[in-house]
Amino acid sequence: MVGALLLAIAPLWAQTGSARIRVADARGTAIPQATVSLISRWDGSVRTLSTNDTGEVVWADLPLGDARFLVWAPGFRLRRMTVTVRNGEDQTVAAFLEVAPLEDVPDVETFQVPNSDKLDLIPELSPSQPQPKPSKRKWWQIFR
Repeated sequence: MVGALLLAIAPLWAQTGSARIRVADARGTAIPQATVSLISRWDGSVRTLSTNDTGEVVWADLPLGDARFLVWAPGFRLRRMTVTVRNGEDQTVAAFLEVAPLEDVPDVETFQVPNSDKLDLIPELSPSQPQPKPSKRKWWQIFR
């Protein structure tokens, strides 16, 4: 009897579901190549996937119940979210990311030209060389 009961309820333990997460910015524009990580109760990453060109990622074979995710993309704030996975249903959720404030953006490395106090952009011409005439530039060339 016990064996028959275990055989009857064993498929219930193996049931799984799926979740489709669409990552977008605040205006609803999809963010391709965003990172979506499935995390455990102890905030350890279990699996990580990247979104496709339409900003979507599909998680299959998730255990039933609450699944926790970390969603992020460069230039955006990290977002934590929980999706309730149900048997046989494809849960579709949107993850809207906020743009990161400027102080959260990493600094760009700067460099100095070694052994130089100034950077000469225009070479000096000797008096024996003819002076070039200024060329006429179009208005859009001013910003080059």
